[in-house]
Amino acid sequence: MDVGCSGVVLLMILAVAIAGAAKESAVNLLEAEALHKSGWWGDGSTTATNISAHCHWSGIICNNAGSVTEILLPNCGIQDDLANFSFSSFPNLVHSPNSPISIWVSPVFSSKPYQLAQLDVSWNSIDSLNPLEIGNSTNLVTLDLSYNSFGGPILPTLGQLSNLRSLDLSNNLFSGTIPSALFNLTNLSWLHIQCNPKIGGFLSEEIGNLKRLLELDLSYGAFSGSIPPSLGQLSNLRSLDLSTNHFSGTIPSALFNLTNLFRLNIHWNPAMRGFLSEEIGNLKSLVELDLSYGAFSGSIPPSLGQLSNLRSLDLSTNHFSGTIPSALFNLTNLFRLDIHSNPAMRGFLSEEIRNLKSLGELDFSGLNLSGALPSALCDLTKLVSLSGAENQIYGSIPSDIGNLKYLEYLHLGSNQLTGQIPPTLGNLPFLQILDLSSNQLTGPIPTQFGDNIKSKWHLSTLDLSHNILSGTVPWSLLQLGDVDLSYNALEGELPCKLVIQFGSDRFVGNPHLRHDSTLCGASPSPSVMGNHTPSIESGS
Repeated sequence: MDVGCSGVVLLMILAVAIAGAAKESAVNLLEAEALHKSGWWGDGSTTATNISAHCHWSGIICNNAGSVTEILLPNCGIQDDLANFSFSSFPNLVHSPNSPISIWVSPVFSSKPYQLAQLDVSWNSIDSLNPLEIGNSTNLVTLDLSYNSFGGPILPTLGQLSNLRSLDLSNNLFSGTIPSALFNLTNLSWLHIQCNPKIGGFLSEEIGNLKRLLELDLSYGAFSGSIPPSLGQLSNLRSLDLSTNHFSGTIPSALFNLTNLFRLNIHWNPAMRGFLSEEIGNLKSLVELDLSYGAFSGSIPPSLGQLSNLRSLDLSTNHFSGTIPSALFNLTNLFRLDIHSNPAMRGFLSEEIRNLKSLGELDFSGLNLSGALPSALCDLTKLVSLSGAENQIYGSIPSDIGNLKYLEYLHLGSNQLTGQIPPTLGNLPFLQILDLSSNQLTGPIPTQFGDNIKSKWHLSTLDLSHNILSGTVPWSLLQLGDVDLSYNALEGELPCKLVIQFGSDRFVGNPHLRHDSTLCGASPSPSVMGNHTPSIESGS
């Protein structure tokens, strides 16, 4: 190539470079002006008036060419709307390919990291969008409008954001139904619409179009009708939350095809009913299952025992019947087991409960269990909360219950327990609430209660009412926050300080327990008064 030709080529390259630089400069100026017009950085501030320095404004990230790549303004106190915000002014709005979002997405759908267009204005007070502008923002991959004041219908124009992979509209005031246009967003991995109490109606079968969904959260809404079987087509789904709605009918068997699901929450849908299918055992990946506050009936399926990854199982407040299947005691990873308030359940609590070594919370109250408390309960040394109230359990409280050194809450009230209260209960260092009321316990109140006052976790609430306890009231109870010893067989002088601190009603129904009403500042009715030293009124 001769010198003349070389010069021409160099001039062409230089012209292209100059044109490119000019285009970049024009884009940058357009972006800066769009940011300035938003008013989000304060009209009177130095940074907001210095447009050329927009890349240094809070929440703005630019590339080396000075073009905006990210706008991240969560929890910035924005109280304006988005009606005048020009989304289309930011052609290079991208998110780092090394972000946590791309790490989650890319292994599932692609071997290449995504360039994620991201707009995050969560935790502000924004109340409206410009439908035209948001619909033109087709490069958006992440849109987070959560924790704002958006109201009215969800804009159908959101369905034009064909590249969207994460959409969070949660914790707003949207109303109406989910527009069918949203079911065209076939690249969506995360869809969060929870905590919009006026969003509801029937959930369309078109939800099955969103084949790439990993998380779907529609909780705390107003959805009704049947759960669409098409949800079973979302084979990548890992978390499904339909809780606190008005869904009705049975769980469609198609949902039991979601073998990647690790969280299923249908809590508080009171019209959900029917038998729980044995097919639930197919969901081998489940870590959390919550079917509480429904109307499920029939036996608890033994196939639940196949869900070896379960950490939390809540079947409480339903109409389950029969016995606790022994297969549940195979769930050695369980931390939480809650089956309370299923009054048609019967039988007894098996000694196999000792297999659940990881249990931290156990609630079997409000069933119709009988038999003695299994000593195996005392082997569950990680227990923090234990409730077996409102059953027909009889016999004594195992003395080894003192092994539960992390226990904070113990409720065994409304049973038929007999014998004495184990003194070891008074030595549990973290115990805060103890309720043994409405049983047939005898003997003295252990003086150990109140001895742990030096610990900030010391016993705060003690309810021993409606038993047959005898002896005197220990002074150490003064250290507690709340005490109820009513309707027992306690006797002797009741210290005035206890009456003043807890009230005389917490000691009624003990006919041989006395206190001087004058010294204690009490003003009992004439029916309570006896001689000069009154007795506390007996219960009926």
